[in-house]
Amino acid sequence: MEAPAGMRDDHARSGGSSSNGGGGRRHAASSPLATGAATAPRPCVLPPTSPLPGGPDQPFHLRLSRLNAQSSLRRYVLLLGMHLAFVFRNWDSILAPSIAWQLSHYACYAGLIAWRLLAPASFEGLREPCVAFLRLTSLGLGVGMRHVFELMNSGPAAELLSAAEAAEGVAVGAAEHQARALGLGPAADGAAQLARLLFASCSVSLLMAAVALRMRPSLSAAAQLGLVLSLLPHTRRGCSGAVLGHPAAARSTHSVYGALSWVGAMQPLPLAPLARPSPADECTTIITFLHLGLGLVVPLLWEWLSVSRLFSEHERQRRRAGLPCERGLHAAAYRMLWAACGGVEGAGAALPPLLLGWMLLAATWDWTAYLVAGKTVAD
Repeated sequence: MEAPAGMRDDHARSGGSSSNGGGGRRHAASSPLATGAATAPRPCVLPPTSPLPGGPDQPFHLRLSRLNAQSSLRRYVLLLGMHLAFVFRNWDSILAPSIAWQLSHYACYAGLIAWRLLAPASFEGLREPCVAFLRLTSLGLGVGMRHVFELMNSGPAAELLSAAEAAEGVAVGAAEHQARALGLGPAADGAAQLARLLFASCSVSLLMAAVALRMRPSLSAAAQLGLVLSLLPHTRRGCSGAVLGHPAAARSTHSVYGALSWVGAMQPLPLAPLARPSPADECTTIITFLHLGLGLVVPLLWEWLSVSRLFSEHERQRRRAGLPCERGLHAAAYRMLWAACGGVEGAGAALPPLLLGWMLLAATWDWTAYLVAGKTVAD
């Protein structure tokens, strides 16, 4: 017997409400599973804005190596172009050993570029030993510095000094009078001499090698230290040349030496005032300081700070993914440096990177000036 329409409507409404209630109870019963799935560790996938490739489950040194490999192409092309421009500009005065060294290195740079384009997978895994060798020999184990000294002693600067001597100081006196009229005077001579010393020290080439040929910081420190040490034995020879060893150049070098002495003023017990350098010692001290300061301390400090920042981001991603922190000497060094520079909240007193760099440069100048001169008041 068919039920009335009103009873069918009431039954449908009651059935629908009971089914909704059951569905609500089933949803409530399944909500703990959904909550558990939501709180489970997410896959190790980085947001698009992260500079590090890969995921936080991978070791940091692997991700850093991939980052350096992926961003290396433009640096290699720029480095090769600048070296080729220098060679074409000074082709007539390049010595035979320097030509052989330059051509072999340019072939290596071109090989790296082709390797990066044709086989990027193997390039990422095997790149660092080749790059370390190229950085260590980027100045030919001293051949490049000897070439620079030859350019200076046979170039326009040496000709100008010879012409000034032949004119018995007339041209020099006129130039000094004009410099005083313009308000320049000794400051202009000191700036010009500092530019010559920068060129003679090859410190710009040292900085370029550190920036363009990137690798893990520990290997980078070893390669850069070997590169700088290969140049130090040739420094005194260049300071006795026709340009840097000239009496007029020695006076300008003395002014530069006095100005750079303020770099070590923050040392608590400075050793540089105990030295009594000769003019050749002052030139050698400045070039050695440029080697160690601009060629070693500055690029390595910048590299370690930038890598420590990336390692801090890597650790933050590992914590978000529920992974433990990495262990090892490198990880401890990155954490300590980043915390010392104020990169970690609640780490206490922080040392600004600029102040840390100044402290390292001050210690470098102080010990360089003391050791190069080799003479003390007690003598």
